[in-house]
Amino acid sequence: MSDLESKPNTDKAEEPSEKHASRSLDATERNVDAAKVKEAHLANFDHHSGSAGGDQDHSNQAENRLTKLTEQLLSGPRNTPNEVAQLKSEREALKGTARQWAEMQQDHSIARHIAQSLPTGMNANADSVSAPGDSDYEELCKLHNLKKPGDASTIFKRLIDGAWVVVDDLE
Repeated sequence: MSDLESKPNTDKAEEPSEKHASRSLDATERNVDAAKVKEAHLANFDHHSGSAGGDQDHSNQAENRLTKLTEQLLSGPRNTPNEVAQLKSEREALKGTARQWAEMQQDHSIARHIAQSLPTGMNANADSVSAPGDSDYEELCKLHNLKKPGDASTIFKRLIDGAWVVVDDLE
């Protein structure tokens, strides 16, 4: 098949496994002892001998960059238990909420971005464009009060009894 011929698209979106889908790392899980990370890093780092055609200098440079990055990340400030609790509380409050932004473009199409936090804690983001004549176009114009190119708005929604309902804010 030549490079100019079309090839079938075999890309498939990967679904997160059930095991990992409902688990999100909080600050306490990220705050680990620097010595333990460095010890694990040094014990498991794949040191290349260069005999398989590898570039030893490149391997050493990569190891040095990784070591510097690891040390830099671990030297940052740690969240206090109160900060961890506050962040967890804020994430919990956002479950079952959505933010939808829309803007009318110069060609009168509507660009839209939606960010949702599902009740399970999973987050979803989506972008779309609706053109005049599309089934949702008039509804978007009305919902966001879009009348001319450049008009934009953000609305907030809460998931109430299985339906997304527009609310004034997420407070």
